[in-house]
Amino acid sequence: NTPFWPGDHLEAASPAEASFWPIHPSIDRLLQYKELVNPFTDRNWTTGDAVCTGSNCKGHHAYDLSYFHTVVEVNGTYEKHYLTNEEIRDAIRPSTYRMSYIYDNFDWPHCIDEGINFPSVQ
Repeated sequence: NTPFWPGDHLEAASPAEASFWPIHPSIDRLLQYKELVNPFTDRNWTTGDAVCTGSNCKGHHAYDLSYFHTVVEVNGTYEKHYLTNEEIRDAIRPSTYRMSYIYDNFDWPHCIDEGINFPSVQ
């Protein structure tokens, strides 16, 4: 068994930690890569104490609203709305084309240097 150590990225103040900024965009890029080469078959959002204990973990549930506005299309017009975590997760899937950005590649030369090769996106 590997002990769980929550670390500096567990709480809402995690963006104050300098390592937050290179890690989270990399995870987003890896998630989009995964969705292109081998999509998840189970998109259920785990509930209960599976991840967080000792509180109700506001901000971590599928139905919790984001802190920031997102511009979304509603009946042909664009409006600012707060999305739930689940809506944001669905929006960043490359198959939906609902985000305001795309990645120009999924190349990780530092991984290739270590002998780790990712399958190409077809």
